[in-house]
Amino acid sequence: MPGSKLLEVNAKVGKRLRAEPVAQLYEQQRVHHVGHFPDLEGQMVTWVATMDSPDRMDAAVHGLTELADPDQLAALAGGSLDGRLTGRR
Repeated sequence: MPGSKLLEVNAKVGKRLRAEPVAQLYEQQRVHHVGHFPDLEGQMVTWVATMDSPDRMDAAVHGLTELADPDQLAALAGGSLDGRLTGRR
């Protein structure tokens, strides 16, 4: 697709640590989806840390991390990201 950007991501920390700041953005109603995504929603409400990595949720976390303001994510992570999201760009 012309103008598309493919961003390869190599996760360096566990999914739970990566997802926590993004989950807080959802809780604060700062993330809104346009459309209906039942497969993504199903993964988001049923995933637990002992399960395999769900593809849609993982992509959403990486995408929202890329789009979010790094300072806002740091504040949500307790003032410091302590390296949990470094290397994502």
